[in-house]
Amino acid sequence: LREAKPWLTLLDLNGHVMLYLGEKDGRQYALQNKWGIHTISKNQQDGRAIMGKTFISPIDLGHDYSNVPQDDLTRTYGLTVLGG
Repeated sequence: LREAKPWLTLLDLNGHVMLYLGEKDGRQYALQNKWGIHTISKNQQDGRAIMGKTFISPIDLGHDYSNVPQDDLTRTYGLTVLGG
C-alpha cells in the first residue's frame, strides 16, 4: 500500500473492489460494498457473516475475530491508481 493514494486507488481482491481511503491510527481503511465475510465455526463449519451494504472498514476487516480465516484478509491481487 505504499504506492496507494487515498481516494484515488482501487484495490482488487479477485472480484471484489475497494476504494482505498488512507490510514488512521496505524490501520488502512477502505470504502466497500460487501455482501458478507467468510467465517468458520468452532466445529470447522463454513459460514458467512452477512453485511449487505456499503461501509468504511479497515482493509483487514475481520482481523480481530478468531472465526475469520486470516488468509482471506491477505488476498489483495492488485491496485489501480486513478488519474495519477
